[in-house]
Amino acid sequence: MGRLVEKLYTSEILAYTAGLFDGEGCVCLRGIGKYPSLSIDIASTNEAIILWLQVTFGGSIYRYDNSGRYNRKPSWKWSIGSQEATDFLRLLLPFLRIKKPQAELGIMFQTLKRGRHENHREPLSEDVAIAQKEMQEMMRELNSRGVSYGRN
Repeated sequence: MGRLVEKLYTSEILAYTAGLFDGEGCVCLRGIGKYPSLSIDIASTNEAIILWLQVTFGGSIYRYDNSGRYNRKPSWKWSIGSQEATDFLRLLLPFLRIKKPQAELGIMFQTLKRGRHENHREPLSEDVAIAQKEMQEMMRELNSRGVSYGRN
């Protein structure tokens, strides 16, 4: 069981984080080919909330200096990957409203990846690679911007 699952989080913390994730987060299936990966990102111009995410859940922080862009504040991105991302999604799943389909697909993706063999650096079998490519396409559709007909 992952480090995130071993910690105790209050339902208030999980509900708050789920709301933040629903509004500002993204489930990403990165990498094409033999070594695809799951990552979770939450971006904000509020540095304090990004630091809180790192202290609370671990992960990494990236700062983007938007000074070259007219009227833009600096922004920060919190990111967590692989099994910790799966643990994070499982913790938030009961509280998610908007990104629940992406979370479920991300969990399935990582479960398929981890269940394929003991040595996780071996190339994927053709069947697993095809399934993950299909999941990546489904995630791309779920994450697409613009008018969403039939989606909540």
